[in-house]
Amino acid sequence: MFSRILATLSGVAATVILTLALWPQFVGYERVWPFAVAVGMRGMASMAAIILVFVFLVVGRIGRWLRRTTVTLSILLLIFVAANVWIMSTRGFDNADLGPEPKRDITVMTWNTMGGSPAPLAIADLAISSDADVIALPETSQQTVTSVKAILSASGKEMTVFTNAFDDVYEAHSTALMISTDLGSYALAQDLGNTSTAPTLVAVPLDPTAPTIVAAHVSAPGPGSMEAWRKDIAWLSDMCSATNVIVAGDLNGSIDNFAQTGPGALGSCADAAQVMNAASLGTWPAWMPTFVGAPIDHVMYNGPYLATAFHVYENPAGSRGDHRPVIARLTPGK
Repeated sequence: MFSRILATLSGVAATVILTLALWPQFVGYERVWPFAVAVGMRGMASMAAIILVFVFLVVGRIGRWLRRTTVTLSILLLIFVAANVWIMSTRGFDNADLGPEPKRDITVMTWNTMGGSPAPLAIADLAISSDADVIALPETSQQTVTSVKAILSASGKEMTVFTNAFDDVYEAHSTALMISTDLGSYALAQDLGNTSTAPTLVAVPLDPTAPTIVAAHVSAPGPGSMEAWRKDIAWLSDMCSATNVIVAGDLNGSIDNFAQTGPGALGSCADAAQVMNAASLGTWPAWMPTFVGAPIDHVMYNGPYLATAFHVYENPAGSRGDHRPVIARLTPGK
């Protein structure tokens, strides 16, 4: 009798918790810890659930009076994993090569370099090979981006550079943005606010027909930082209300976490990965396979564009960076 009651109560509790971890949007918990983390890292959550299934099977064999409970929990966990796999498959794992860039396209690259851990040459090589027009580099110091600019200039690729740092002690509290001079002249906006922990750069074009470009770094969600994280997402969602804007960077959240911020993936912005059926490709941490990692590095846009290519790259050999670089191609006039 006791084992049956325990199995029933455990099953009900597990059903509620796993449902919220699978789809917290049901009750608006997509930005509430810990469900925000679970839904933002579906691959990792599924792997953790599989490990728990094996643990419960072992426990059930050791303690027979717990077998009914462990079987119930294992079945629920397997349903959770299957549902997560289905959701991730609908979001897509496409990772086709970019191919040559049509002249009118805008190629956007973002790479959280973890304080410049990849060598400037590695950053520049990827920018050159992809012919990037916009390069958003969270956690990248002025010294690193100056070296990258010099390499690009030597290759004939001229870039305008913007940087900001909240302090000089921790390089992760810095952000760099590089914009091809072919896109025109830009100035750094100073009066639009900012993200909480690391800086976000908003570059405004002098030509009103050109896009505003945002190099973003959102606070990471955690038990003590959820309010800052939510505030950063809300602020960035407001940035997406501009009629011609490109947002790139480490947004520390998946499209699930951005639900109900507006008509798009984030506010009014579309997500390039989602458009290209690649929104389940994990970009962090780099040492995990892409089908397990969290898709938190994004290229988003609002305006006369359509994402026509998207690729998540592996870090070059020897790089200590914890994020994979991401490149998207936006075609104007769509």
